[in-house]
Amino acid sequence: MNCCLLGGGPAVLREQVTEGELGELAVALTVMADADKRNRGLRHAILPLLRREIIMESWVYTQGKLKGIEEGKLRGLEEGKLQGLEEGKLRGLEEGKLRGLEEGKVEANLGTLRGLFLRRVGRSPDEAEEASLRRRAAAISPEGLVEVFDLSSSAFLAWLADPR
Repeated sequence: MNCCLLGGGPAVLREQVTEGELGELAVALTVMADADKRNRGLRHAILPLLRREIIMESWVYTQGKLKGIEEGKLRGLEEGKLQGLEEGKLRGLEEGKLRGLEEGKVEANLGTLRGLFLRRVGRSPDEAEEASLRRRAAAISPEGLVEVFDLSSSAFLAWLADPR
């Protein structure tokens, strides 16, 4: 675009530049008007002279739109990460509670079975018996635990040795 055209007025300018160049010039003028710190209202004087399509197709608008989309994606990712972390924490707490309850139940059953072993057999369990006690403690129901209390010493040892 020839800078001497500006001296010929708006009619000469419209005749000698393409609509795209005119649009870019107009958008550039609005950007400069926004940058004017004296607040003379240039933007409001320029905008009514432009068609909306010219603004929407301008390089400045397109760059701003792309930057906005990119910032939106980044913000969405951050919010998604935060939400995912929060959901992960809640799920982890819930799973931790369930696992803790299960482990607590097994430890309580193991303590009960060890005490019963000491009363029925009269000694502490060896390694193999301890492994059997632990396996049985993980699998036994409350009702099964009550039934084991009624077993004799030999029946208790047979129950403990049974791999089921």
